[in-house]
Amino acid sequence: MINDACATYALLSILMNRAQELQIGPELSNLREFTLALDSKDRGWAIGNSEVIRTAHNSFTRQDPFEIEYTKDPSKG
Repeated sequence: MINDACATYALLSILMNRAQELQIGPELSNLREFTLALDSKDRGWAIGNSEVIRTAHNSFTRQDPFEIEYTKDPSKG
């Protein structure tokens, strides 16, 4: 599954709906063709399980500049 993917799904929806006018490439073309006959729930699962979409989505994940290490304070028991 792809976490926090609302924007990714929205962009995919726009691209897929305009695929006749755009060159969306072979990966998205194949995904579109595969999911055309599916209902919205199954289409979401297919998109969410796409390694290409997941990799692209995760490549835009904001990196946290700080790592917070939580330790138990021994004085507070």
